[in-house]
Amino acid sequence: MYIKTGHRRNTSSELLQFTDEEKRITPLTIKLDELAAALNLIPQTKKVPKKKLLPISQKEIKPVLVICPRSVICEDMDCISRSLVQKTKIQDISKVTLIKGTAIYKNVPLLTGECPKCLTLYSADHERVLKNAANKDVYLNSALYLKVGQSLWVDRIFSAAVLNGMYSFHGSASAIGEFWNNSFGTTDKENEYQITRRQVWKSFIQESVRSIASSHNPNNNLELDHNLKTSEVTEQAFNILGQNGHIHSATGHTCAECTHRYKSTVDVMPPDDEPQNTTSSEEMGVDFAPVTMVVVDGIVMGPTVSVLYNKIRLLF
Repeated sequence: MYIKTGHRRNTSSELLQFTDEEKRITPLTIKLDELAAALNLIPQTKKVPKKKLLPISQKEIKPVLVICPRSVICEDMDCISRSLVQKTKIQDISKVTLIKGTAIYKNVPLLTGECPKCLTLYSADHERVLKNAANKDVYLNSALYLKVGQSLWVDRIFSAAVLNGMYSFHGSASAIGEFWNNSFGTTDKENEYQITRRQVWKSFIQESVRSIASSHNPNNNLELDHNLKTSEVTEQAFNILGQNGHIHSATGHTCAECTHRYKSTVDVMPPDDEPQNTTSSEEMGVDFAPVTMVVVDGIVMGPTVSVLYNKIRLLF
């Protein structure tokens, strides 16, 4: 877009070169330029800056992040959309670390809402309700941030990356944590932060619980007992989402790579003085392929079906 500088005006031939949007904006810029000239706001000579201009600081203009519940009213039907109140006093508001994508933000305020009538607590990732004289935690599928440590929260992009990394690369929590620290973790004294294996594993569990629950029904939020350990979360979630012990992800699937008959002993035991080379199906005299799954760091390796059994049985 051409803007008049106080010395010459746009001609009609020049206006023909503009697009329709520029033609709508250009007359306004001409009037503003003429107004600036009339008020003597346009310098006649170009002034040289007194000092070198510094680059724009993104730190000075970055937004202020706050972790808070998405709802501002109580969602219990008995409360008739009653407004929530802040649970803690302003001076007692917790400050946590937030990982948003690959960026690390420290001292992020953490707000918790409370219904003054039913006393339900609303957090950013769950709701705590009183049911049958016991506290229950409702894991929200629509949560934007997840608590994965005592003072660490992550967004769903980070937790989804952890989940996909474990399935796509068959990586353990330690490997994913080491990769993230080497790639995005900071070691400078001002903003130093390194994630741990426990925090990666908690991210995997929190994302898995919501992914499986939403696959059954997007509005079906998982409800578990309050203040559970991570191992207890997986156990209760498996009882609710595990479909009576059946592996949901492998329903109707069978192939020579993952389905074999049980064998208590091997068919061929090579002598001690001979090299123990891998034998083929023909040499073993059987009609099925040898098992190729290998357990590494608690994770069962070998596509097409990857089973992370014991601790994360809830995924199936």
